[in-house]
Amino acid sequence: MEKSSTTITFFQVRSPNEKIKRLIESARSHFEKKSSLLILTDSSKTTDYIDRLLWSYPNDSFLPHGSGDLITI
Repeated sequence: MEKSSTTITFFQVRSPNEKIKRLIESARSHFEKKSSLLILTDSSKTTDYIDRLLWSYPNDSFLPHGSGDLITI
């Protein structure tokens, strides 16, 4: 049986724009590596915001996410 590991990563950011950039970079990196990513939030408002962000940023692309996908919020 294959043993799975969990990694928790915290990012120190100085601005909301930097936070968005780091979140998208991390999500894109996991998606390209076919590695799962779970994004935990503290409210449904934040979850909805990240959901919309992953579907619309950058303007020419999107990152598939949701139940059963590599990226889950």
